[in-house]
Amino acid sequence: MTLNEFEEKDFYLKGTSHILHLPLRLLLILFISTLNLASTIPFIYKWQESGVLISTTSASTNIPGILAQNLITSAFSILIFIIFLLILKHRFADEMYFKIKGKIPFITVLSLVVILMAFTIYCLITKQDKITVLYNLFYYVFFIAFFEEFIFRDVFPFLLKDEKSVIRYLVPGIMFGIVHLFNYSGWQNLSAEYIIQFFTAKFLDLVFSSFIFQFIKEKSGTIWIPVLMHAIMDYSCILKLN
Repeated sequence: MTLNEFEEKDFYLKGTSHILHLPLRLLLILFISTLNLASTIPFIYKWQESGVLISTTSASTNIPGILAQNLITSAFSILIFIIFLLILKHRFADEMYFKIKGKIPFITVLSLVVILMAFTIYCLITKQDKITVLYNLFYYVFFIAFFEEFIFRDVFPFLLKDEKSVIRYLVPGIMFGIVHLFNYSGWQNLSAEYIIQFFTAKFLDLVFSSFIFQFIKEKSGTIWIPVLMHAIMDYSCILKLN
């Protein structure tokens, strides 16, 4: 066998291996997404049916209770975080974009933190339930923004990092959209009408926002910019609080 023939055969084997591995990675992403939903939805529906589900808008009425509920529904995300931390070890911060490199990303992160703090101070001044304001800050930064960005903009793109951009963006985006099917319903029973409405009116917006957050993460080199942007967007619901 000549050198050229060997190189061609080696290239073919690598290509075949690559093709075989992609379905496995997609199945792993689907498996993680499914377990994420399965470890969350049954608890929330059960709590709501029993009348013990605590809303973030009334967090101050039972801080230990709502914290326990949030920890239970975030347990799988916490587990995934620990697993990847143990697997990647010293490479974790780099692979998961936890570092802030460069002047512009640092200034951007700092600016977003200032905006978040200014928004919180405004709400503490204008809202009566200050405990709920502070808990919502913690909830939307940690339980929502951080873990959603970690799973959908860190873990899934990492599993697809050898794929073309269209796959690396599209797969996490679709998963990000689908997991919002239940909470956008207000944790009500899903009717056919609602499902159609969700996928025609809201799903594409969620997929597009996923594209934007992932693009920002990759271009800035840090996950903290999309985490803070995500937190500010969701935390703004606190304005509806009396």
